[in-house]
Amino acid sequence: MGQQEQPAQKWETIYQAVRAAYDIRVANLQAQQQRIANVLFANGLIFGFLGASAGVFFDPHLPKWPSTVLYVASMSFLAFGLVAAVVALWPSIDPLSNVRPKAQEKRDPIKPEARFFLEPASILEAGRVGSQEALLEKLSSSVVGNAAHSQHVATFSFRRRLIRVQLLLIVSGVVLLFCALICRHLVP
Repeated sequence: MGQQEQPAQKWETIYQAVRAAYDIRVANLQAQQQRIANVLFANGLIFGFLGASAGVFFDPHLPKWPSTVLYVASMSFLAFGLVAAVVALWPSIDPLSNVRPKAQEKRDPIKPEARFFLEPASILEAGRVGSQEALLEKLSSSVVGNAAHSQHVATFSFRRRLIRVQLLLIVSGVVLLFCALICRHLVP
């Protein structure tokens, strides 16, 4: 009896470790997505306030150079920052649902084992038929297969690059706005 419990305990430990690693990846992706959304909100507010104050920079009694040009450049940088945020938030991880377009299924088929740990009925059936050790091994393999298919690390890296681009564009836009405001008051 003790010999049979030991492999099951081993696979339970492996499954818990694999599942913990998977959950950390998912949590990191969700936290990253929240950061992108927060920066997107701030960028949108700045963009909205700048858009509402456009009349100040397009006053016909003021020279167009350099304040109006800097204002337009600032708005452009902020707009590109919004685009970078939307691209970063665009869903890029396949949810592994059973309903997928046929063209996508042909191009990138999902292995059944990658989907196994997301299907309670399959887990119940495997638990009824096989041993605890076999179930835990299959669950562990499923989590690893899902992580490989979902490409969490690639998505995380791609989003990280877009966050940097977004922040650089926002900072550039705000710096250009300050320059436009200073030029508006300094240039006669």
